[in-house]
Amino acid sequence: MTANLLMFAAFGISILLALTCVLALRWWRRREERRSPLQRKQVGRVPGQQLVERVTDSQEDMLLSVIVMYFAFPVMLLAWALQRIPPERMRWDGSSGCSSSVPC
Repeated sequence: MTANLLMFAAFGISILLALTCVLALRWWRRREERRSPLQRKQVGRVPGQQLVERVTDSQEDMLLSVIVMYFAFPVMLLAWALQRIPPERMRWDGSSGCSSSVPC
């Protein structure tokens, strides 16, 4: 007797699950068929888009200025240091230029 009840319960649950899946699929398809009124239409500009573009351009320009500033200091320091070092002490092969004949 309990085996028959379990079989009917399993059958009923499977039918309920199948019916739920069918109804969910129908609901999902109806939901997907709805379209936005702006879908497939070219909208010129949204409000504030030009302001966002101007701010972005300004940020890019500011970032470029900061990068140039950070690179300018070491370059100017190198130019200043090269002016203060005598040419006979400069060695472009990586050695220091200090030897017994040239004092450091």
